[in-house]
Amino acid sequence: MPELNANRIVWGLALLGLVGAGLLYYFSPSEVSSRERASAVRAAASERPEIDVASASAPSAPPGVVVQALQVKRGSTRSSARVSGLLSPLRSVTLSAEEAGAIEEVLFEEHARVEAGDLLVRLDATARRAAVARAESGLIGARAALRLAKLELERARVKAPADGFIMNWQAVEGTMTTTVITSAQGTFQDTSRTWVVAVYRQNLVKNVKQGDVVEMAFASIPHHIATGKVDAVLEYTGEGQFLAAGVVPVAASVGSKGFLAVRIVLDDEDFARQLALGAAGTTAIYTGFAKPFQAISKVVMRIKAWMYYLPA
Repeated sequence: MPELNANRIVWGLALLGLVGAGLLYYFSPSEVSSRERASAVRAAASERPEIDVASASAPSAPPGVVVQALQVKRGSTRSSARVSGLLSPLRSVTLSAEEAGAIEEVLFEEHARVEAGDLLVRLDATARRAAVARAESGLIGARAALRLAKLELERARVKAPADGFIMNWQAVEGTMTTTVITSAQGTFQDTSRTWVVAVYRQNLVKNVKQGDVVEMAFASIPHHIATGKVDAVLEYTGEGQFLAAGVVPVAASVGSKGFLAVRIVLDDEDFARQLALGAAGTTAIYTGFAKPFQAISKVVMRIKAWMYYLPA
């Protein structure tokens, strides 16, 4: 009995080994049946028609390896790589002030983003402000000196103040001149506007008013009656002026001849410009008083105009 049991055990183990070897062979990935290999070759041939099925199943391929043929196409590939390195700016500069001095205010922190022209640091400018104030003060003085120099340069030229005549001209090149009136080089007579001054006794001008009509006859132009209007009655005379002096005026020298001047504007400006300076004549003022007697004055004026043909 013991021998029979031992034989059964041996045969049982042998049978289990054979079953295990069969199962291992059946489920091994390297072993493929010819039917499966043919189906894999047909699938590859369907994706690439130009590949022959027979060549795909040729015995040159390793047993148990599936070969798939694909069409080659042109394209781009994507690749990336991770590397380590140092990031540096394209341009960097060193910041420093153009002038030395104590920093009064810092306007940005480190790593702050700034734009071109931003103020970064402000220095103590007390001394520089004082220097600017002194320079501006000097500039004001220089401008004043410049204006004075230009004024003196302009005054180095004597110009005619208006249209007129130069009389008693004593200017000679090389001689010195002064600003004293008594040392003047000449006299200028303004002819830009001509007035006629008629002298009357004070009692005759009491009724004369501005705008009254005037007739004039001049000795230099006989037989001509000029017309004009009263511009003003000059109610003053040099006889009533006392000159400043260190002596008391003499009473006997104080007095007046009793005449006043009447300033007359001619109606004809061209005729006025033709008159000589100091031209003498006769005038008649027609006021609003005693108008019936004005006809007598008109006749007398025309007789006077004709009589100027006669020698004095």
